[in-house]
Amino acid sequence: PHGVDTTQFTFQERPEDYVLYLGRFVSGKGPLLAIETARELGLRLVMAGPSNPYFREKIQPLVDGRNIEYAGFVTGKERDRLLGGARALIYPIQYPEAFGLVLVEAMLCGTPIAAMRLGAVPEIVEEGVSGFTAATRQEFSAAVTKCFSLDRRRIERQARAQFSIEKMAREYARLYEIIAAKK
Repeated sequence: PHGVDTTQFTFQERPEDYVLYLGRFVSGKGPLLAIETARELGLRLVMAGPSNPYFREKIQPLVDGRNIEYAGFVTGKERDRLLGGARALIYPIQYPEAFGLVLVEAMLCGTPIAAMRLGAVPEIVEEGVSGFTAATRQEFSAAVTKCFSLDRRRIERQARAQFSIEKMAREYARLYEIIAAKK
């Protein structure tokens, strides 16, 4: 079980007018798909993460400062503000990942998730409640738009209930009790 310090994230009832890509710039994280999707849907996309050769070669030439913006590497309050201000977090991963912490962080701000249905994504994103997942490129665009109608307060409450450090501690305690009872 993963626990997140929920005090580091602030619920935002009213998002600003952008969708967010937050993560490393590598092909497996799908930043190019994020750009394609935003352009196709006519959405403003803010991208945040540390610059690297892949970013400079593949992504930076597509950043125009209007529709596609680069916020740089963000931490702390700036990361919290960006996550909470997004209409949706877009998570177009191309390969399965064990646990996308950024998904939970966004949800704690009330921000819905549009993600490719790979790895741990289906365990984290509750379909139609905290976001929408997709198996194909076409489904991904639809998932992004469907996110905008979700209840941000419900997303935040569910994330706190499911991923808080307190919940993780209770689960570990319960597990230890079970193990101790078997001895």
